[in-house]
Amino acid sequence: MSLKIFIAGAGGAIGLPLISYARQKGYQLFAATRNENRKKKIESLGAEAILLDVLDEKAVHQNLEAIRPDVIIDVLTSLPQEYTPSAMQEYGPKDAEVRTKGGGHLLKSAIQLGVKRYLLQSAAFWYEQGEGLAIEETPFAFKATPGIAAGTKLLFVNETRLKMSPILSTILRYGFFYGPKTWFEKDASLGRQAREGKLPLVDHGNGIWNFVHIEDAAKATIDALDAKEGTYNINDSNPIEFSKWLNAFCKKVDAPPPITLSQKEYRKNRGDDFLYYATSLRGASNEKAIKELKFNPRPLEWL
Repeated sequence: MSLKIFIAGAGGAIGLPLISYARQKGYQLFAATRNENRKKKIESLGAEAILLDVLDEKAVHQNLEAIRPDVIIDVLTSLPQEYTPSAMQEYGPKDAEVRTKGGGHLLKSAIQLGVKRYLLQSAAFWYEQGEGLAIEETPFAFKATPGIAAGTKLLFVNETRLKMSPILSTILRYGFFYGPKTWFEKDASLGRQAREGKLPLVDHGNGIWNFVHIEDAAKATIDALDAKEGTYNINDSNPIEFSKWLNAFCKKVDAPPPITLSQKEYRKNRGDDFLYYATSLRGASNEKAIKELKFNPRPLEWL
């Protein structure tokens, strides 16, 4: 009998690819989204679509009790269509609520109903600064700029409560998603901003970014069901400096070369968190995922 999998957050960027890869394995799928417009697409991929507000604890429990899944894949987010400082600040509280409160409802019901395994989305790009590539045991950047520090604490809380639960847990720390339905497409948010000259470089823009194609991230997630529990960095094998990827990205989307701002100008224009992204992010090692999950990510497509 095939595994019965419940995907929470199936309307997000990684949700549809997750369904596709899980179907290839023959799993029985139930995909929850709060977006009615995604329902038909989910069903066309072979999953049973469920309209669900994860902030409604009673509804969460009723749905899980009716389905009795073997596995929950929690990829809950609430992110804007436009990747800008103002949009990220606006959506931050809702994203935190959905992940922490909504995810808490899922985990509570999962424990009560005897769910065997729980997979959780996390991030591979908020490690504390240091030499070389960060590994899964490296602490998060709790002392970063305020917005990033708050994000790292949210990840830490959500990861820790899952690890402390009786359920077999797998934490997927993804790099920045690119590919279909992400901000990095030519006609999506960052492609448009690049052509409008709204994505500047910054002096000493040496922050190291970890990217992963959305399809590779989805495949690794489903492959993790056949591996031992644990935490995995899911990003490609060549973390890259901010200045290098942005110059290459602008060429790919037919944008003019980006202008360069001083750090003072950049902070005024983009804010402290985005300056941190440009100058201070740390690369992450994916060796564990390569070894344990047979992870084979493609190189960044616009280089």
